[in-house]
Amino acid sequence: MPDHSDEFAKEAAILQSLKHPHITQILKVLSESPYKKKNGTIIERDVIAMEFAERGSLHNYLVASLRLYKRGFPDPITRRLFHQMVEALEFCHKSGVIHRDLKPENILLDAECNVKLADFGLATLADKKKHKTITGTEG
Repeated sequence: MPDHSDEFAKEAAILQSLKHPHITQILKVLSESPYKKKNGTIIERDVIAMEFAERGSLHNYLVASLRLYKRGFPDPITRRLFHQMVEALEFCHKSGVIHRDLKPENILLDAECNVKLADFGLATLADKKKHKTITGTEG
């Protein structure tokens, strides 16, 4: 069974190394912070406090757009968001980081609808060998 504290430390270290306007920034890393479960039990968890993405996920925006307008985003918005995603991913790759779980739920939007790439829990550092591990969300 994997050690979740190692995974947490790896995600926190990767996020702290990526300073880019289209990648979520860490505000604070808290070790053993009290967390109240649904059943009322309090446990200690490691927590990453990140900047707030006021507009939520790209997934939620797409669903709302389809529900309201029966279509996706207009072309100018689509191009701007795609360009920002490519900038963020290019920066990750140049920094030696592979995200490995890119999906609309992991692309957040700030108050001005700018992309903020998030959730680096499955991210890994690139090396010379090819990665053969299948990761991410099925489908």
